[in-house]
Amino acid sequence: MSKLSILGSLLLLGLAPTAYAGITATDLTCTRCVSASEIVNSSIGSSHIVNGTIVNADISSTANISSSKINDGSGSLLDADFFDSLDSSQFLRSDQSGTISGDLTISGSSSEVTFAIENTGTDGEAWLIRSTDNSSGHGGGKLVFDIGGVAKTTITSDGNVGIGTTSPSSLLDITGTTTQSSFIMKSGTDGGAAMRLERYGSDGNFFYIETGAANNDTLAFHRGSSPYADLVIGNNGYIGIGTQDAAKPLTIDAGANDALYLLSDSSDDWYLGPNVAATGFGIYDVTQTASRFHITTDGNVGIGTTSPSEKLVVDGNIEATGTICDGTGACIGDGSSSSSSAWSTSSSDIYYSSGNVGIGTSSPSSTLDVEGDFSIKDEIAYPDPSLDDHSNSSTEGTIQYYIDQGYGNIHLQPGEYSIDDQITLNSNLTIEGSGWDSKIVMSTNSTADGIAKDGSGNGINNVILKDFLIESESSAVTNCIEIEGSDSDRNTSIRIEGLKVQNCGENGIHVKGTNQLIISNIVVYNCGTDTEEDHNIYLRRINNATISNVVSTYAAANGFNGNDLDGVSITNYIARDNGFRGIRVSASSRVTISNSQAIDNGEIGFMIQEEDGDYSYNVALSGCVAYGNGGSGIRLGSGGAYYTVTGCVLRNNSEYGVELYSSPSDVIIDATVFDNNTSGTYTGETSSTIIGDIAT
Repeated sequence: MSKLSILGSLLLLGLAPTAYAGITATDLTCTRCVSASEIVNSSIGSSHIVNGTIVNADISSTANISSSKINDGSGSLLDADFFDSLDSSQFLRSDQSGTISGDLTISGSSSEVTFAIENTGTDGEAWLIRSTDNSSGHGGGKLVFDIGGVAKTTITSDGNVGIGTTSPSSLLDITGTTTQSSFIMKSGTDGGAAMRLERYGSDGNFFYIETGAANNDTLAFHRGSSPYADLVIGNNGYIGIGTQDAAKPLTIDAGANDALYLLSDSSDDWYLGPNVAATGFGIYDVTQTASRFHITTDGNVGIGTTSPSEKLVVDGNIEATGTICDGTGACIGDGSSSSSSAWSTSSSDIYYSSGNVGIGTSSPSSTLDVEGDFSIKDEIAYPDPSLDDHSNSSTEGTIQYYIDQGYGNIHLQPGEYSIDDQITLNSNLTIEGSGWDSKIVMSTNSTADGIAKDGSGNGINNVILKDFLIESESSAVTNCIEIEGSDSDRNTSIRIEGLKVQNCGENGIHVKGTNQLIISNIVVYNCGTDTEEDHNIYLRRINNATISNVVSTYAAANGFNGNDLDGVSITNYIARDNGFRGIRVSASSRVTISNSQAIDNGEIGFMIQEEDGDYSYNVALSGCVAYGNGGSGIRLGSGGAYYTVTGCVLRNNSEYGVELYSSPSDVIIDATVFDNNTSGTYTGETSSTIIGDIAT
């Protein structure tokens, strides 16, 4: 036969073949081997060597056993004559050229056969090639390559190759033995390295995974033979899909109209990306074929629409679990849900077409019903002057109804509000018109005050009457505005401004028992019938008041009448053509009258006096004008003290410029001009009078 068979293990050591050129007697030992004494120069006949002759030329200390000497001819060795073992001191060496020609078979009777290769027999670093589990035949074992006693590569009977594992589960199974393992593919030139994955057949359905050329350091994935990469990982870690130049950690170039397609196992599929359904960026419901979210190129956002005309346009209802606020901080919403809204819009307006609105209550009983306190900085629109609901088919019925409900601001639209009964004021109330076009008219049927708070019960606080006209059609009406408090329950913080009050039956404005009163920018005209008792403005028991910018004309008695005033300032008050006196102050203290005029009044222009035995003290007039009055320009008298008159002009009055009457004391008159019919000053019974720079 043409093979060399060795029973047992075979150890090849890599010493140089020139050291032992031939096989010696000590090289081969076995029970059926030829010893040196049996090989001579003559023919040998032996039961161990038959069917041929071996001469000295064939086996010597310098010659080798060649394949031509051991063959399948008649001179070959039988199977029974094979070498069955080599001990630790014996070697099988190659020829001097370092090669072994022909086949080499290693077999054994055990379940594992090993072929070892090492430099020496003692360093323990042998390379072992071994067959395992051989007892079941050549098809059931593994071929294992060991280095240093550790299996490095394994080939199973089904062709799987394992590197780092002896049980490969696929054609190539690589397992590292440390926490970090590497699989390296490196190009042989300055170019890229590639790995190709291809299915069975040659239809071109394959993928390339390749690295870039030098100084590129990218990893690219190609489909088939396309030169364009489908996915690229750059040397900065950025991933590009559809582009080789990723500008961000993940860059997707989907082409003109392609988008990110998200699939689910429940047929709920979505598109996400640019130019979905329309130009811009969108989210599209594939299953329902509807755009759900869209951003246009100019930044408008549409929910349920692809053509939003504003920064946010929602096609459908909105449910907010919190609040929605605008840029000024104004917010709406309380977190409750609603499937529809009763509110309607028209341009920039919002309105409620039917039903009542409740704030703090779920069962509003009026058009607007607020449960609890609230403040109003702006106007509440009052419907129109032709109201005829609530209790008595008259306007004051409607106004009074809202006052009684605690509404804080009633705004009167332009028009005429005709009332037949008194409007009674409450605290924390503003009645505001749209100027004098908002007109309250007390009809001929009314016999009570117009707008009033009587003196019974507790006083009222924080009341404003502003910017409307009030008048009476009948002299039977007593006062157009009357606000009374008692000594024990005084009113506080009352403002009357911007009003025109006219044609009232008694007093135009009558305020009593009040602290902190402001009357400003008022016109009062033609009030009262009694020439001594009915005044345009009548104040009693007032502490801390400011009266300014008032025009008071044609009162039956006085243009202004004040009694029991304390801490009151009267500025820019014009009292003209009144039936009795222009401005009268009695039984008062700490009163200043400045830059005011008393012109053409029936009797005295400015009168400061006592009343019922109560005198006035600390009253000062400055910069005033008294002209053409039927009596004196200024009368200071009936007792009292500490009066000053400075910088006033007193001309053409029927009697004195300044009349000191009934013993006032500590009077100072300075820098005053007199030109009157009787004389400049009448001192009467005055004591302690100082008269300064006076021109008569």
